Amino acid sequence: MSSRRPSRFFGFEALRRYAEPAGAPGERPPKDWRLFNEGIGLPVHPDTRTPGKLLSYQDDIGTCRHKELVVNKSNKIGVTEAVLREGAWQGTVGDCVGYQMALGAQDYPLAIRNLRRLTRLFRQSPLLSPLVRWDRSNQKVLETLDGTYYFVLPRNAPAGRGWDLLKWVFGDAAAHHGLMDDSDYPLALESRLANTDGYSRWVSTPHGQRGFFWRKAVEAKAGRTDAKYLELPYHVGVGRLFTQDFVERMKTRMSPAEFSQELECAFISAQNAAIEPALLDRNVGDFPADNW
Repeated sequence: MSSRRPSRFFGFEALRRYAEPAGAPGERPPKDWRLFNEGIGLPVHPDTRTPGKLLSYQDDIGTCRHKELVVNKSNKIGVTEAVLREGAWQGTVGDCVGYQMALGAQDYPLAIRNLRRLTRLFRQSPLLSPLVRWDRSNQKVLETLDGTYYFVLPRNAPAGRGWDLLKWVFGDAAAHHGLMDDSDYPLALESRLANTDGYSRWVSTPHGQRGFFWRKAVEAKAGRTDAKYLELPYHVGVGRLFTQDFVERMKTRMSPAEFSQELECAFISAQNAAIEPALLDRNVGDFPADNW
């Protein structure tokens, strides 16, 4: 895939093919985060299927203007929804208009699924849909008429180095790459983001005391980097997105270690860690954050 941003001029015939009218032409989403979400359509509750306001921590994600955000989170609390909405905001009325925006993940199917969720958000909104250059033949990118270019990013480091206008990165399930050494991946992306003063959003449930996501979480939580750190255990979703009974059922189906990591945001030491956590614990304070 070429790293060059596609030309904004397609010619009248091409524009006719790509255009998919919806909503009032020329109307822009509000720049205010709350009004933006009301304007494009509020998220739908997974059980009741009714629209509802964003929860406070989802607002914290959407209004975060830190260049780096690290979210250590439970499953099923709507963090992906919030990050995708922030990406839609950034790419239409925020700092990332006209830039490249990457959706990465632990594997290709998850990245594709997130892009489809983002595409559905644009397609179903009368405010966002007219802003898109619709191309039904390409399901791996989403491009606006302003030149904002959302694309799926493979999880290998070389794939991140060719994008010279990269401004925003969503690294989903960042602790689950399954590599003995995954440090090259964020390094490659952050070298690109440095050129554009861009944004990175690293999101995951924990997966042992190793890997770049664990390192980033430890450093950010301790205040040793400029990254914003959010820790969101299952408690934040009880009574809002699911019931305590659901949590109790999950306890019976998971081992204590699985429950701690998947729902309580705990980094449990893994027996197959590449380096003993005890050794890392003694050196984590001195480890240069720029290496991760």
